[in-house]
Amino acid sequence: MKKNALLFLTALFAACLFLFACRKNIDNYLHDRESVPTQQIESAKIWRLQHLDDRLFKSSGLSGLLKPQWSDAYTLKSSTGKQLLIVPAPEKYVANKAFTIRRFFVFASSSSNINDGNIIEFIGRDYDVQDHIDHLLKNYDGRAIDGFNGGIIKYDINYRFITSRYFINGKTQASHISINNASYKTMMSVNTGTQSRVALSSAGLCAPSVKEYINMPPNLAPDCIIQAFMEETSVDGCVTHVTYTYISHTCPGGVSTGQGSGQGGGSGSGSGTSSGNPDYGGGGSSEFSGLDSATLLADGNAAIEDIQEYLNCFNDNKAAQGYTLTIYVDQPYANQTDWFRVVVPTGGVVTNNPYNVPTGITFQKISGENFDVGHSFVTFEKNNADGSNVRQTLGFYPKGNGVSSPGAIKDNSGHVYDVKYTMNVTAAQFQAALDKMQSDFNNKRYELTNVYLAEYNCTDAAISWMNAAGANFGTYSSYSGVFRNTPGDFGQDLRGRAGAVKTTGNGIAGKGKCN
Repeated sequence: MKKNALLFLTALFAACLFLFACRKNIDNYLHDRESVPTQQIESAKIWRLQHLDDRLFKSSGLSGLLKPQWSDAYTLKSSTGKQLLIVPAPEKYVANKAFTIRRFFVFASSSSNINDGNIIEFIGRDYDVQDHIDHLLKNYDGRAIDGFNGGIIKYDINYRFITSRYFINGKTQASHISINNASYKTMMSVNTGTQSRVALSSAGLCAPSVKEYINMPPNLAPDCIIQAFMEETSVDGCVTHVTYTYISHTCPGGVSTGQGSGQGGGSGSGSGTSSGNPDYGGGGSSEFSGLDSATLLADGNAAIEDIQEYLNCFNDNKAAQGYTLTIYVDQPYANQTDWFRVVVPTGGVVTNNPYNVPTGITFQKISGENFDVGHSFVTFEKNNADGSNVRQTLGFYPKGNGVSSPGAIKDNSGHVYDVKYTMNVTAAQFQAALDKMQSDFNNKRYELTNVYLAEYNCTDAAISWMNAAGANFGTYSSYSGVFRNTPGDFGQDLRGRAGAVKTTGNGIAGKGKCN
């Protein structure tokens, strides 16, 4: 009897081991998934390593790198017939139970070769993404997903924002969405409720928009990090309404909104925590942490005190033959979208051009890192009938010491650029651009980022001057959720415009002051 019982228990144990070993294959079978050949996994690993940008992780180390969970990988065929390699990524705790979030590495494959790869985040809003995850994965590039309420955010393999879509009842909405990470002090810098601001469109000034907070916890420590779902609605190029809906928060010392129970890999719930991996939203807490307290490094180029002295030069009593405007972009890295580059501390001045002009606006974080964020600027040129000309090359800067400061304008004669675009304008258009620049000199604040929904950096200013003359540049070049425009992103957009000059050079020297 004892022997028979022992044999039964041994058989039962063996059966359990077999089922446990096969559980992944059984789960894949039930969900119409296929196991992944080792060769395809290795191909995906190689492709990812080849496309990682190690500059993004110099400051944060490997903790800023989202790590694939290769052991849980499987293949899936999309609704359009593409063969996809799906690799789960570690998840983070979500406090607001109205949201469920999952993120994956999604590789496009042909046979065992990997052709492309992205990180995809699914954000369900009153919709359980885990219950429908394969349906979402099969249709993540679609314009309609039956029954889906929430957002899909697509990133490159470095977790940098590419695009997003927002769905209600399965239909795409005309909204820009992102997941934002910012300190409580920064996120709540404007009183809870609504706030008016003026945004820029290609047509000029827009009506005031509204900022709204939803479910934000009160009275957190200023340095707690808030994670929020941002939805920005635009009409005719103008931002009309922006909402920040609370997702989670963490505070110094490890105090957080709760504890997860897993890492969300494979068929898990996606509600677990994972230390050493970036937050949802592109790991913004690693790249952007400390920005709100960063200080400006002096560039040795004094701000213009009286802009009228520069405008007087155009009143030269000579007949004009024509007018041109040239916008220049100094990208942190030429021909790349990066919003910054880390530069070696040099006492506040970073130079590499014959005019000894800083290559970009540079801020220093408390950690000591110097961030060159690039620069955009404009040359205003009047060409006279007698062959002479009057030129002023000007750019918008912070006048104070931080990323949020009163604005200033500086002479950017000889400033280095990576891409430029010139357009001919009428006398009226030229004057409109000068008027907008003068208005910025008198009234505008410099705001590096869009965290306060009031961004107006050098690129926003340069775009607005050109748009006043009819350039029709778009409202956005960056979709990170942190910026509207950066020299890196806008420079890439400008390269795609017919007539753009894509070789590095130095901006035209301006005339300077005239009495």
